[in-house]
Amino acid sequence: MSAAPDLSATHALQRAFASHLRDPAHAPAPADVEPRRMAIYSELFFNNVESLLSANFPVIRSLYGDDDWRAFVRAFYRDHRCHTPLFTDLARELSRYLETRDEGEEIATTGIIFQEVLQGIRGEREYARMREVLWATLILEPRELSTYEVAAQLYRRARSEGFTVRKPNDCLIAALALEHGALLVHNDRDFLALAQVEPALLVYPGRPH
Repeated sequence: MSAAPDLSATHALQRAFASHLRDPAHAPAPADVEPRRMAIYSELFFNNVESLLSANFPVIRSLYGDDDWRAFVRAFYRDHRCHTPLFTDLARELSRYLETRDEGEEIATTGIIFQEVLQGIRGEREYARMREVLWATLILEPRELSTYEVAAQLYRRARSEGFTVRKPNDCLIAALALEHGALLVHNDRDFLALAQVEPALLVYPGRPH
């Protein structure tokens, strides 16, 4: 009976290869791989991840400049250990990464956003994947009927100061952020207007100076 082959060298090469793909700035490339080929592999893997995350998180992507977005994706790519080998599940893995970062903060959404996101999805597979992500996300709920009155007051104050709030539901989202002391991350000029009439509303990107 022949002895089992020694795969330690192969495993060491695989670990070095993966480490360099994750963090080419600090992990040396395997000595046995041509640098030009290694650079192609590294760029190909990273660009595929970046492209998929950009498509799945367009709002988050819109909040970053190109360099900052690539740095954000690089940190995820480098530091997060995925629970699944499926490339199509990377959106869920990014949600896990955001939840576990040691920043003392939790990602949350509202019931209105929950509805708006799901109703805008056409494909059944994408719907099922996003539904799972949203169901695992903290939902900020109104604590009392007064939350809706705050939303109405925000709308009236914005109108009286010459701002047009295009979607009244944005006032409810802002009221929920105020009620829960949350930073409102957005890609909508309605929230910039509301932040100008209510200084306690924290928004990112922030109000213009």
